[in-house]
Amino acid sequence: EDDSNLTLLERRVRAQAARTAQMAQDAAHCLQQIYADKAAKLAKQREFNKARELEFCKGRDAAFVTPAPVWGRVVSLIDRNRGGTDRRERLGRMWQVLLDKKADEQSKP
Repeated sequence: EDDSNLTLLERRVRAQAARTAQMAQDAAHCLQQIYADKAAKLAKQREFNKARELEFCKGRDAAFVTPAPVWGRVVSLIDRNRGGTDRRERLGRMWQVLLDKKADEQSKP
């Protein structure tokens, strides 16, 4: 249409509608960009997590393949210096029981 026949109010309404439509397009574009960035970041994090999981599994499997005495692993897990005196006494008793069992097991043919 010819803008010369429109009143000032009609021109302002159309200009505002055009600005509103442009703002909506810009907002939609920004949202698409945000979601694309988020998806890329998530994909990158997944790849990182997969790599760490593979590394962890290799280390774990290597630890289980290496022949180590079972009692040595059990005893190494006990932290005798942690906790109060009562806990240390109980751990000391447990430590001694494990060592006695280990000695009994080794003395059997």
